[in-house]
Amino acid sequence: MRRNAESSTEDHSRPASELAPLRIIKLRTVYYGAATIAIVTAAVIIWLWREAGNSPQLRIDAVRTGFTVGFGAGGALALILAARRQWLQERSQDHQERAKLLDHQHLERVASATEHDTRSRRITELYSKSLDQLGSEKAVVRLGGLYALERLAAENPPHRQMIVNVICAYLRMPFDYILDPSVSQDELAVRLAAQRILEKNLYSGGAVSQSTGPTYDSQRKEIDIDLSGASLVDFYFVHCRVGRAMFDRSHFFGNRTLFTGTEFEQAWFQDATFHCPTFIEDAATSDIFLNGACFEDDFCFNRSVVRRGAWVHGAKFLKNSYLVEAKFDGKADFAESKFEGDVSFDGARFSQPSRFSGATFRAATSFDDVDLAALVDLAFDKKIVRRQTESPLLTRFDKKTDPNG
Repeated sequence: MRRNAESSTEDHSRPASELAPLRIIKLRTVYYGAATIAIVTAAVIIWLWREAGNSPQLRIDAVRTGFTVGFGAGGALALILAARRQWLQERSQDHQERAKLLDHQHLERVASATEHDTRSRRITELYSKSLDQLGSEKAVVRLGGLYALERLAAENPPHRQMIVNVICAYLRMPFDYILDPSVSQDELAVRLAAQRILEKNLYSGGAVSQSTGPTYDSQRKEIDIDLSGASLVDFYFVHCRVGRAMFDRSHFFGNRTLFTGTEFEQAWFQDATFHCPTFIEDAATSDIFLNGACFEDDFCFNRSVVRRGAWVHGAKFLKNSYLVEAKFDGKADFAESKFEGDVSFDGARFSQPSRFSGATFRAATSFDDVDLAALVDLAFDKKIVRRQTESPLLTRFDKKTDPNG
């Protein structure tokens, strides 16, 4: 019994496919047991018979006692066999239940794999169809392809980066807006829709976006975008969260360009040209690269934070520039930059030595409430920090003049 109980406990801890094999009781074992009981019974009767002597009553009691011992031994054997039969039934039932459970789990895995395959085929079909639509000559068909990709991104977050890559690739295709803004209004509508889809996919929920329609969850991995060399019109990226953003050699047209409240891991605008007012206010980035960029209209960088480095070497600011209360936690390199309009660095914070060597300021320049000691390469030809006269005056920063002199 103890062995059977231990075996039962071990069986419950094993998978259905690894149950210990049964030890079958052979028929001769039963015969041996019955014969043993009969021999013991006869021996008891004979022993008690001899002890009873010539007393008839004692002999009757001896026979009765012997058969009682035999019946008890037989009952014990029957009880053992009944207990074994019960254990076998429970073992068989447990095996069947676990087999059913394994079958159910197997069916669930098969169903899950089938569903995954079906979903993957559906995604592939929708993705391929959307790409075919984007290659259509009809603007309405291209719009349909973009909105199909938007839906695909909303329903399948793991594929969002891939879909963003496709939309960015479309926006990088040549566009003649720079030659004639009135040309290809249908294509312009498609591109504006593509830009809005990008913004909605990257919207962080920090504030109300200028684009309409549903927005997506903010609990996601940052998405990289590559719009290098693209022609972008009225590009709005308001309160978005982006990984690495590539805008090198891009052209920005329209009424204005907005990056207000957007968070970047890195922002690249090298040799980009901004043909409209540009606002990168209340933004944050680890690094920003504006080397060689050209701002043909006003530039606003108010209250933005750069955590590692701001590289603005050789940038051109043809109109007014505002960097009020901007915060540069790392190095800031404004060397050889040209500021043609009014400039305000009022309240800006430079945590590490920053370069302004060779930077040219041609209009009113203000560094109110700025620690100029952090600007190790900053020097003035004359001690002029703010100029309020209307006559043009060239203010040049070079390495040799003491800013306190």
